[in-house]
Amino acid sequence: MKDVRIVTWNTNRRNASILNAFAERGKDADIVTLQEVTLERSDAFRGRLAEMGLVNAIYTGILEVPEKLYGNVIASCWPLAAIPIDEAVRRKLAWPQLLGLPQLMQADANCTS
Repeated sequence: MKDVRIVTWNTNRRNASILNAFAERGKDADIVTLQEVTLERSDAFRGRLAEMGLVNAIYTGILEVPEKLYGNVIASCWPLAAIPIDEAVRRKLAWPQLLGLPQLMQADANCTS
């Protein structure tokens, strides 16, 4: 069985150039999760991750929540599906606005490794 390689990082609302710090090593990752990615930078992060072979990405940020203008990016070399979260469950969570209603940003390739 193949090991799944996962990288996680809190970007602290920085820009996508911070991914250069692990770009070479990150090419070995199957899944990358990034926290605190701003709405305006989410496409740049998705593009940089796609260059690293992680062409499938979900972004959780939502425009309607001004208190938290950022979300999470989950990127993978495998296709991803967003799973809606029940509104009753969202109300019980500490930061439900960070869950958003994830959108599938891109899913057009499979892993080759």
